[in-house]
Amino acid sequence: MTRDQVRTACAKYAARLGARGCVPVRNIDEKTLDGRLNHIRWMCDEVPRMLEEKQPFETDSSRARLEKAMRWLGFMQGAMAVADVMTIDEMKDDNR
Repeated sequence: MTRDQVRTACAKYAARLGARGCVPVRNIDEKTLDGRLNHIRWMCDEVPRMLEEKQPFETDSSRARLEKAMRWLGFMQGAMAVADVMTIDEMKDDNR
């Protein structure tokens, strides 16, 4: 995936979660599904920040930021699939 595809997917997921009433809150100890989804909504805002280009794309740190963003995106997609926010098939297209 490119940086733009990751940003687009995050914006889409943020909108979907927002439509469910989720708000961006960093809370990794939350015990409720709503609280966990709020955390995923927070992650939707954090991933694009990871991708801010402070150095040319060819540098190791830029590649590392993209790799980390993609790991977070995969986590978010898995969590949303388990919570029935989106289906795996819906999210597959975001990864192409």
